[in-house]
Amino acid sequence: MKLKRIISISILIFFTITLTGCVSVKFNKDEEKTEGEKKEESGIGKIINDATEEIKKGIEEAKEGTEYDKVQINTENEYQKQQNFKFDKLEYEKDEEIKGYDFKMIVKGINEYKETYNPWAPEEGSKYMAVNIIIKNTGSSLFDYSNGNYTLTDSNGYKFKGTTATSHEHILGYNYLLPDKEINAYLVFEVDQNVSDYILKYKAKNDQTLKIKL
Repeated sequence: MKLKRIISISILIFFTITLTGCVSVKFNKDEEKTEGEKKEESGIGKIINDATEEIKKGIEEAKEGTEYDKVQINTENEYQKQQNFKFDKLEYEKDEEIKGYDFKMIVKGINEYKETYNPWAPEEGSKYMAVNIIIKNTGSSLFDYSNGNYTLTDSNGYKFKGTTATSHEHILGYNYLLPDKEINAYLVFEVDQNVSDYILKYKAKNDQTLKIKL
């Protein structure tokens, strides 16, 4: 994004200078005021100066990196700690806080989601159910999350298909969380119309599978 801003500003300077050249030919060469003074009076000089400062600022920011660049994903030591961590228990209820090595998670509940965009509507005899989940990074490095770590089943263990092809605005995808940041999002599954009991399964980084009764 920063590189695009630098390129855009550079293009602006180019066209501004080109325009300045075109305008300057209209003035008499014998006029007392210099070309630089004319630019300053017309405001073009200020535009160029401001744009140049923006480029310098963008270059400095690019050197420093984004806030994500300043936080490492995981050291080998942190990875081993994640692998060795064991949860206090493997079965939870909704609204119960789940504490991992470097994260906290709360599954708030499940509700039917009515798709308004017809091409993405569930198949006949099915419905969409949206699971509300909150994840917080409690560690010191970036925490990666993915909807691929979650599955939804009924009480008999039948697995339902997850989907991101909906018009829901807060679908949980794949990304990173900065330390002390959290995300409040939804997992959407297509389920049979007559199902009413659900269990959300989460596969943690240490390969333990947690079950949250909804």
